[in-house]
Amino acid sequence: MVYVDTKHERPAAPNTVRRELGCLETALRYFVREGHQTQASKVTLPAKGEAKESWLTRDKVAKLIRAARARPTEDSTKSKSRHMAWFILAGVYTGTCKEAILNTKLEHQTKGGWIDTTTGTYHRKGVEERTTKKRRAPAKLPRKFLGHVRRLKANGKIWLVEHDGARVGSIKTSWRTIRQNAGLGGDVTPHTLKHTTITWGGP
Repeated sequence: MVYVDTKHERPAAPNTVRRELGCLETALRYFVREGHQTQASKVTLPAKGEAKESWLTRDKVAKLIRAARARPTEDSTKSKSRHMAWFILAGVYTGTCKEAILNTKLEHQTKGGWIDTTTGTYHRKGVEERTTKKRRAPAKLPRKFLGHVRRLKANGKIWLVEHDGARVGSIKTSWRTIRQNAGLGGDVTPHTLKHTTITWGGP
């Protein structure tokens, strides 16, 4: 049997095919263990594709931030969506993944990450969150970024990234818009910020 992608006009990427066939292989082995069949069919996985470790130059990061600060909100052409600028700064300065940044408070919490603005420590995982392979160990914030965060808290902000006083749950649409406005390609994703931090030698 040959794996064929008939759902899309463009064929699936090699890594997608490999992942899906890997799930099939796991399911077949499970059926054997449960006694539903005596032998698992052989599944041949394609070779791993090259990892895309893209990163941004400082000029491109600046373009993203300018696009974020210039993007109007839906209800006002004068108001700026500055929450995306804060997300970009947090991503580049700390190398933290998207979900962790969006769950970060500027005060202590146990169910998510938080920043101790007194010591400058970024606790990227709440004590009640389970530890994963990503670990998200505490880290000291760079002095320049810590200054920005302290000003945020002094201005009454509760979340590292918030809009109209509330936590931002999704940045999918906003990210796509500012990326296009910055003139950057579709390969630039929120995860690219983490690779950027690593490439620049931080956090």
